[in-house]
Amino acid sequence: RNNHNTDWYNRLRISYDGDISFYEDTGSTAKLFWDASAESLGIGTTSPNVSLEVAGSVRIDNGAGFTAYEVYRDNILYGSVGGGSNQFTLQASNSKSINLFDDSGVGLTVLDGGNVGIGTASPDAPLTVKGETLVQEAASNGNAAIRVQYGDDGNTALRDRARLMSVGYHGVLELLNSSNVLTAKVSADGVSYFNGGNVGIGCSPDTPLHVNAAGSTASTNI
Repeated sequence: RNNHNTDWYNRLRISYDGDISFYEDTGSTAKLFWDASAESLGIGTTSPNVSLEVAGSVRIDNGAGFTAYEVYRDNILYGSVGGGSNQFTLQASNSKSINLFDDSGVGLTVLDGGNVGIGTASPDAPLTVKGETLVQEAASNGNAAIRVQYGDDGNTALRDRARLMSVGYHGVLELLNSSNVLTAKVSADGVSYFNGGNVGIGCSPDTPLHVNAAGSTASTNI
């Protein structure tokens, strides 16, 4: 009954088959529904298709006002409420993988141990990509780059050993030695050079430049 005791509203209804409905303030719509035959609970829906179905967002808060989980239709947020500093975490237990797939079953896989696969569910290296890879201009200097780095132990700063870059409108490949000195550069538009080691074309070189024509015993050494 309302505050003036003149009208009646639905608040709770228990059906003969065991279904239970809890209604919102107007008494017209059941917002919490127990489907007895399906043994399913619906929040915001009267037709739950699984054990617990929520029509709307879900938030789980620890009561401190800064750590919370929020689940929406298209994303999951962790630590985003009240200015908390915690990051979103996905963790698979019992040596299982973490998989993000589209309708075709292709997507991203993180195996137990850390290998990441894009376009493959069985990566055999720290990063395995099946298919084309696109690196777009994104760096602050306007040059997109794929960089290969090396550090001999955990206390040594990583150094570039190879760089494949898009400089302006052309491609550049750079190779660096163990002293971090640029010794080879191949540019599609500009200067290219080798400054260290022997260069062989069609052979294993024993001079700075050794050329051996295919199918011929003649060779040129410089």
